[in-house]
Amino acid sequence: MRGYALIEDSTLQLNEFLTGFPHTAGEPEGPRQPVVLIVGVARSGTSVVYQYLASSGLFSFPTNLMARFYGSAHFAARVQRQFTDPSTRGSDELSTLEQSVSLQSEYGKTRGLLQPSEFWYFWRRFFPLDVPRPISEISGPVNPTGFAAELADMEQVLGKPLLMKSMLLCFDLGILDQAIEKPLFVFVERDLVFNAQSLLIARQRLLGSMAQWYSTRPPEYAWLKDAGIAEQVVGQVHFTNTAIRRQLARLNPASCVHVRYEDFCRQPDALLDEVRRQMGQLGFTMDTDGTSRADSLNCTNQPVLTPELFDALEARSREISNDPQKFMERCGAGGQV
Repeated sequence: MRGYALIEDSTLQLNEFLTGFPHTAGEPEGPRQPVVLIVGVARSGTSVVYQYLASSGLFSFPTNLMARFYGSAHFAARVQRQFTDPSTRGSDELSTLEQSVSLQSEYGKTRGLLQPSEFWYFWRRFFPLDVPRPISEISGPVNPTGFAAELADMEQVLGKPLLMKSMLLCFDLGILDQAIEKPLFVFVERDLVFNAQSLLIARQRLLGSMAQWYSTRPPEYAWLKDAGIAEQVVGQVHFTNTAIRRQLARLNPASCVHVRYEDFCRQPDALLDEVRRQMGQLGFTMDTDGTSRADSLNCTNQPVLTPELFDALEARSREISNDPQKFMERCGAGGQV
């Protein structure tokens, strides 16, 4: 933990120098091309979808290198281009930097300078949330206009349409829809039982106990946190997905792509084709000829918990899907669904 704290401290000091770094000269107020924003509850498959789309070579995306310069997206993009673009890096001393995107990650974190980053610190400059939860629950100011302006910086420097994970604002997608002229939300949804199981495993591995809440907090967190662990994670997945679906239903249908994790693993290229079609609906032609293709990916939906706990997840999942009101009453929650 001390080593991690030193990294955080040194990165904070570095980014203090970037405060006020100028924007791209004559930049627009926001990106001109569509921006692909991946959304979903934690452990639903958003990371592998992000990495797969990044690996196509059709998008620009924040990398682990850029994430160290989160204080200015313009500066971060300039640094990355200097090191990776053949037209700016000069001779071959930097040619060994690995630029192909891996589909491996650990709880959203990738390894390698040029691998996709969740870019959390950048997002929090404009939306000061500790975890994905409704903006209405915090008192600090938000700055969607500044956020869009820095995305425009990134787009202008890197050239291709931007691709990012937008999980921090999964309960406030309307803010992004208003700030970005052409958003394309890719909503990733996973089988409820296996998504809930993965959340429990993450709790144990990252926090040391399955009783500790991990990541996304839907509005129902206020009473879910006092329920049993099976009810907690099943409710976390169900209510987060419900909130996302309700928000997307109010947006332009051309701005939304819905993909099941299991379907994506069976046929990942179908997602890229759907994104290309939706980009066309938003007025952007994307040529996917020559992009790398994958026959299938490994689906990790396998029971790994004790039979008793896995059975409890299945029972609670059936209940919340068939009778959410009964589920709420079991958890001691008042009110209506």
